[in-house]
Amino acid sequence: MKRTLLTLLIIALTSLTASAQIFYRITGKGLEKPSYIFGTYHFASEDFVKEVEGLADVFEGVDIVCGEVETSNFNSMTAAEQLLEQVKLPEGITYEDLLSAEDYAKLNAVLKKRIGADLTNPYVAQNIGCYVPQMLSLMLQMLEPVKIEQGGYINMNKPIDAYFQRVALERGKEVMWLEDLQFQMDILFGSSLEEQASELAWYLNNREVSVKSAKQLVNAYLTQDIEAINEVFGEEMGSGRYDDDWVKRLVDNRNKHWVKVMPEIMEKGSTLFVVGVGHLDYGKKSVIRLLRKKGYKVEAVGR
Repeated sequence: MKRTLLTLLIIALTSLTASAQIFYRITGKGLEKPSYIFGTYHFASEDFVKEVEGLADVFEGVDIVCGEVETSNFNSMTAAEQLLEQVKLPEGITYEDLLSAEDYAKLNAVLKKRIGADLTNPYVAQNIGCYVPQMLSLMLQMLEPVKIEQGGYINMNKPIDAYFQRVALERGKEVMWLEDLQFQMDILFGSSLEEQASELAWYLNNREVSVKSAKQLVNAYLTQDIEAINEVFGEEMGSGRYDDDWVKRLVDNRNKHWVKVMPEIMEKGSTLFVVGVGHLDYGKKSVIRLLRKKGYKVEAVGR
């Protein structure tokens, strides 16, 4: 269970088109060899790689693979225990303290429906109710049924992000990452308990909206339709679920940091960057737009 929770924790905070709109080539500004950036849906299966035109060949030919964060220790029980300790509620704090009576009842109803027991069960309280609201929100969303229309490419047991780092190491490639694990933990779970509880309450009161959005995102990703993906993100950002500080902290600031460090990595050799698809082309501070602003040419592979 700890391994599953750790995978969820980190690679929690995608007939296919002829042109891979989630896979881009980066050239210009004196780069001797092109680099690439591929957008992932973090719960997509590694089997989806073969559906993206040109991706397997590029993966074979690059010198460096660079992900968001190191995934090589995801299966380490020691690492799992250490990280999960960081996302536990403070001693003496319960969800009865964090949520209104109405929202607490809704939380228990969702848990009862999805796992057959709620927080009145001592085991559930100890093993699920012990985590901060952001973690619990992620867990609940993973339990929601999302109808997949484009085939069986959603599989948490074969996560696509981890695949690139694992196989790159097997092939003797250099593996790097844009953030360290603690930095990403701080971003995902760094907001106050009150803010996290507010987001959880929004989810409990808008589950149908959340499930619909998840379904739209998955199917847009599997058809590699970047415009549809961006439309889903736009609706999410306008839903009232996330405030401007959240977007700035989890998306904009990270994009700006990544684009600062990417040039140095690309100068070392041809690089395949593997990051969440929401960072690619959504908003004025997307990675693609920031790279173009720096003078790089960024174009969809296959065009």
